[in-house]
Amino acid sequence: MKRLFRIAVATAVIATPTAGAALAQGGPALTIPTNETRRLSPEEIEKRKQVDDAYQEAIKKTPAAQKSTDPWGNVRPSTDTKKTTGR
Repeated sequence: MKRLFRIAVATAVIATPTAGAALAQGGPALTIPTNETRRLSPEEIEKRKQVDDAYQEAIKKTPAAQKSTDPWGNVRPSTDTKKTTGR
């Protein structure tokens, strides 16, 4: 009986750190997903609309992306010319 208990304790001691590491890996939540969506109050809807409108206005105010400047553009040849060596 003592031997069986020792084996059980040894197995638990060995398995516990392994199980802890496996649980620490993360993974999907152990909850049952529901398809219910929370209804927003009129105040929340208005707040979201204000935030969306402010975002759209900020996007309109940003300048259009300009062509990037290439500081080495006038140094490099515009066509792909291979340099030949006298070998």
